[in-house]
This record gives sequence, structure tokens and C-alpha cells, in this order.
Amino acid sequence: MGKIFSKLLFFQRQVPFPSSESHIDSIQVCHDICRELWGQNFIAPIHDELKKKDFKVLDVGCGTGSWVCELAADYQASCHGIDIQSVFPTQKPRNVQFYTANILNGLPFDDNFFDYVHIRSLAMFFTKEDWESKVVFELFRVLKPNGYLEFVECDSMIYNMPTSLNPLCKAGHPLLPPSSSSYLIRFERFLHDTNKLENICHEQKQLILGNWSNDPLQNKLGSLMSGIICQCFRNHQDAFCSYISKKDFAKLIEQLPIDYNLFKTYMVVHRFVGKKVAD
Repeated sequence: MGKIFSKLLFFQRQVPFPSSESHIDSIQVCHDICRELWGQNFIAPIHDELKKKDFKVLDVGCGTGSWVCELAADYQASCHGIDIQSVFPTQKPRNVQFYTANILNGLPFDDNFFDYVHIRSLAMFFTKEDWESKVVFELFRVLKPNGYLEFVECDSMIYNMPTSLNPLCKAGHPLLPPSSSSYLIRFERFLHDTNKLENICHEQKQLILGNWSNDPLQNKLGSLMSGIICQCFRNHQDAFCSYISKKDFAKLIEQLPIDYNLFKTYMVVHRFVGKKVAD
């Protein structure tokens, strides 16, 4: 049942809302949470290389450009962001360029063009077949030999999910598209089996929901994430209320933060980094 939340976060980005400002704000908060959870925007060993103007970075699925703009503001590297939707900022650092394209149709870049490729929160957008036959190999294609590829994804499950949310989850499943979210379980093995990456590193961190931790930072981030999830549900209230009453829906949303603390609910965020094998 926990998969409903990760799918909601997918839906939050995929579907237009009455308030686009709210949508953009939630994407920014998700970025801030990820950065603070890890204490940095990347873990690939490229800090010194990013100081070079000819070092090329690609952020795939860049959304509103938060990650790539922060990187460009901190370093001299040539930064590029690409997304299927044009929701890019009007003001940006000079060393950032944005493009609109669908990776399933191919990225508009030459082979071996980038020194570092970053991709985050896109597991929900692709099927297992998409990942294995198109997405990952297109990333390999545009990445230079000895370049680094970094993936950041949330686990598809919410752990210790409150049982009080079962009605909401049951109502939500017909609304949401299938995806390869469970693919993360096998993702590291798949990366190894491609024989395209070496020195693969897999790190993971727990992100609580609510504020039940003894760690002040976790409580801060958990409260923010709890708020985003509640807003995701509210943004789709009309769709959910085709299956449950508005009164029951409102009660469930109000109960969410309380139950997170009671059940000690949490998520897991993964980072995978590898170096492309030299030809």
C-alpha cells in the first residue's frame, strides 16, 4: 500500500494543477529536502572538475531547474538541464542552458558529450523495459568514457504506513499509472550487468515522515515531506472523492501527520553513482 505515495509524487509532477505556483513550490521543497538529507547536491567525486568551464554537466528530468541552477551558481562548469515539460526559470546563471525533449525519443546531444550526468526522481516515469532498453543506454551514450553517472530515487515503499490510510490507498490505485518503482530493488545489479559502469557506489538514507525522530534535522525534513504528501492528496481531492466521500477524505488527510508519528513512518532515498568504462 505504501506505493500510493510515491505514485502520487509522480502524479504531482505529471498533471497540471489549478495552482501552478503550488506545484512549483512543492518541487522546490523536494529539492531542498534531498539536498539537506545528504548534505550536498551530489556524491560523485567531481568537486575539482566542476571548477573547470569546459566540464559539461547534464541534469535529466531537471523540472524547474533547482538542482542544475544551484550547481551552476556554485561552480564554473557548463551546465545543461533537460525535461519533457518547459517549466524552466526565466532567471538563471549564465552557465546554464535548458532544453525540452523526451529521453525515450533520444537526447539531443552527441555521443560522449558530457563529463557528468545526473538524474533524479524519474523511476515513476518509465517501465522496467524503458529503463533497460532505452533510458540507461541513452545516458551511457551521451556520457564520456571515465565520466560519472548519478541516480537519485526514493524507494517505492513507505515503511510503517498507517493502517488508517488503507481506504485512501485503495481509492488511489485506479487513478495512478503503472511504473517501474519496484525496479530499484534490482537496479544496482542491472547497472553492474551492463558492463558499462565501474566503481558503482550505492548509498541510502532514511527520511522520516512527521517529527518522531530524535534528530532535529530529520524532524524538520520529515515535517516538510509530510506537508508535501498532504498537498499532493489535496491537489487531487476531486479524483479521490469519486471513490470516497469528501468528509472521509478530509478526516484522513487531517489524521496523516498524527499517524506518521504514531507508526514511525519513513521512506528510503537511494543514490547510485558509477564511472563509465573507458573504450
